[in-house]
Amino acid sequence: MTQSRRLSTDSPAADIAHSSRLRQAQGVYVTVHGHFYQPPRENPHLDAIQRQPSAAPFHDWNARIHSECYRPNAFARVYDDRGQIVAIVNNFEYFSFNIGPTLLNWLQQHDPLVYGRIQDGDRHSAARLGHGNAIAQAYNHMILPLANERDKHTQIRWGKADFRKHFGREPEGMWLAETAVDLATVEALIDEGIRFIILAPSQALACRPLAEVAGSEPGSHHGSGSGSGSWQDVSEGQIDPRRPYRCFGSHGHLDIFFYDGPISRAMGFDNLLSSSQFLANCLGLAVDGGPAGAGSDPAGDGSSNGSGQAPGSLPPAQLISVAPMARPSATTSPARKNASPMPSPRSFPGGTGR
Repeated sequence: MTQSRRLSTDSPAADIAHSSRLRQAQGVYVTVHGHFYQPPRENPHLDAIQRQPSAAPFHDWNARIHSECYRPNAFARVYDDRGQIVAIVNNFEYFSFNIGPTLLNWLQQHDPLVYGRIQDGDRHSAARLGHGNAIAQAYNHMILPLANERDKHTQIRWGKADFRKHFGREPEGMWLAETAVDLATVEALIDEGIRFIILAPSQALACRPLAEVAGSEPGSHHGSGSGSGSWQDVSEGQIDPRRPYRCFGSHGHLDIFFYDGPISRAMGFDNLLSSSQFLANCLGLAVDGGPAGAGSDPAGDGSSNGSGQAPGSLPPAQLISVAPMARPSATTSPARKNASPMPSPRSFPGGTGR
């Protein structure tokens, strides 16, 4: 990181630090979340992955995606305007992420160095922000709304237990497979102590501002949470992803961050990651004009971040290593945002009397 501060003022990185909309959007935060998951590929009789010809020249798809994505994120390169490497950045220290149990166990066995960098990323972000970047995942990537109540709780508990094994702490948030959720799943997450989840904007139906109640300010994690005023229709992806939201259950609440749909799709499947300057400007546009303390939360399949690009040349490394130089609070995690006072939070229908 000290090397990156010596970048010349006419370098692409300096452009990000000094002139992008990301710097100009004061009082807001940007969180990039990566969802990393691979299904179990082991032959149950051999307890090993057999050769997969479609992954050539690699032995299997775990090894191929690891080479194109997971390792480059652990040792991401920052370049100057001459194409020279000026820093090596651990992306896991700067973006929010979840890694499925099957993949994390595979990494622990096949690349302990990258596995250690992932643990370091969570530990260092916790030291810097007060909250680690890693969040848990429901254990088997099960679609929880399709599960019965017992299986819901089992998936959440096993996901938490696997998270504790790898990161040595309790998870604050949890990623749900395909971001699938219903009110019964919300109740189970509340029961198991999960504080927040990340959803797609198309999943929101209606919201309304939280009213002040006795002994509770808007945005507090206490009080009845009763809302006032009529519900606002936010269906068809109309929800404002720059704000946090709160869904009330019968005996608690769960906070929700909706990711920015267009940016998330562009990061995963278009050419948004082809330029760190382009990415920074798009994020700046997303947060421009938002409420103070709010931010943009692009999220997507982390396994596509780097796949198809030259290994180690991920533009997010350029962005996330320079954004803290421009404004130390520019990049953050959902857990830290969740612990901070919420700007004009909104509530969702659900639960008793809400």
